[in-house]
Amino acid sequence: MADFIDFLKNVEYFKDLDDREIRLLNDVCRVETYAADSIVIAEGRGRDNFYIIQNGSVNIYKRFHQPDRSLLAELGRGDLFGELSFIDDQPRSATVVTNAASQMLAVHKDDFKRLMANNLSISYAIMRSTAKMIRIFNDNYVNTLKSRNRELEEMNVRLEAYRDHLEDQVRERTRELTIANEKLKKEIAFRRKTEAEKERAIFRLESASMRVKTLSGLFPVCIKCRKIRDEEGYWQKLERYLKENSDAEFRESICDGCSKALYPKYYK
Repeated sequence: MADFIDFLKNVEYFKDLDDREIRLLNDVCRVETYAADSIVIAEGRGRDNFYIIQNGSVNIYKRFHQPDRSLLAELGRGDLFGELSFIDDQPRSATVVTNAASQMLAVHKDDFKRLMANNLSISYAIMRSTAKMIRIFNDNYVNTLKSRNRELEEMNVRLEAYRDHLEDQVRERTRELTIANEKLKKEIAFRRKTEAEKERAIFRLESASMRVKTLSGLFPVCIKCRKIRDEEGYWQKLERYLKENSDAEFRESICDGCSKALYPKYYK
């Protein structure tokens, strides 16, 4: 049987044990070795051993396989783990993973319970170890919560800044759209006004075109009486012909030449 007595005597939790109690503990220990990154205990599963780290170190995790896993503790030479599930008869509460190649002293569950039942000093030593581990777990868990709370607060600050940035962008874009909309309204109003004016001008031109009769071609005019011969060969006074063939209207007046001839006394 291997002898771990010298090592066990130097474990902090076992320093108050006498030689007989150290020998009892030594007799139930057996060596287990693990490569780096090995899972010694898996959360939620049952295992039959309690461990004392002789060489190497381990990390203890909650939710080891989840993205939000939490590191509860890092243990090294002389530290104990795995006893809690033997005390409360519950599945393992955490996952234990080696940091490097490690050597453990393993104590089977049945031997552990027998030692705890028959040796008060050994029970007290295990209780001290358990209490220390619980304190470490609590402190690390609280620190983890504080760290995550800081991360959440920082994320919240970043989100608020991003929200403010988006709100600024929305306001600026809204302002730009409002300006563009006003310009578009003015452009539409201008085009409508232009189209209306164009339509009114076309209407006036069409109306005028309907009223005006165009006279074209050569008209025989008498050199003496100034009558015009129409298409049927009849001679008509100029004003009558124009009145019948256009929308022109005539009002009587007298030119300067005729005024001088007829009323010479008024044009001296």
